[in-house]
Amino acid sequence: MCLYHPDVAKQRAVWLYNHILRKRSGFVKSMRRELRRKFSRSTNTLSAQNSTQISIKQRLLAWIPLLGHFMRDDIRKACLVCGSFQNEGITLHHCPTPGCVGTYCDECYAQLNNVCTICKSPLEYGDLSDVSEEKDSSADEQAKELKRQKRRDKKKNLVER
Repeated sequence: MCLYHPDVAKQRAVWLYNHILRKRSGFVKSMRRELRRKFSRSTNTLSAQNSTQISIKQRLLAWIPLLGHFMRDDIRKACLVCGSFQNEGITLHHCPTPGCVGTYCDECYAQLNNVCTICKSPLEYGDLSDVSEEKDSSADEQAKELKRQKRRDKKKNLVER
């Protein structure tokens, strides 16, 4: 049952390689969407942190800033994508945009093409897969309401003459 077929080995290797590439690109795309959802442009740094769970330690630091001097060693930044902490083997990249909370490890930052997906729009970093150019139904309703209002105004002007 478990026989090795050398003629099929290359075909399996090619399939596995392509399968991993497809999964990886799907993962990167889903992580970009997750980061955009969690830290949308309309939120500032504080409300973006509220969308995730805030620990008791973070609340204490917000209420009593002097505790930061005593707890400074215990606070560690982590990659927003994979959650790995900065240590000797892993360096974290912080987004240079002022007010942005983007922090990524080397590997995740490279997979995101060295672009922070929090402060950039999908059009700026080339992820057009979930961007829609279509108008939503509310825009159609607003246009219809404008037309109705113009007709009413025309009728009023005709009646007044």
